[in-house]
Amino acid sequence: MRIVGEAWLLIAFVGAGFAAFANLAPAAREDRRVRRAGAWAANLSVLGLTIVSTILVWALIHKDFAFSYVAQYANRQLSWHYAVSALYH
Repeated sequence: MRIVGEAWLLIAFVGAGFAAFANLAPAAREDRRVRRAGAWAANLSVLGLTIVSTILVWALIHKDFAFSYVAQYANRQLSWHYAVSALYH
């Protein structure tokens, strides 16, 4: 699960970078395809961050200490709602 989260985090990062470049580039003002590709990249970035957040919440609930964030901010004695609130730490 950790590798899936890292892959989606990379996809979100690349998508956000491309979206920023495509929407700020001078070619975006002239070419509709570039603007559309930038919008798709932005949507892909949002999807990726949503999936990464969901995986992290799952790891916090199930106390998956393979994630360093979970190991740092959660322990086995936390109930599930306190574990989820560790996401906002």
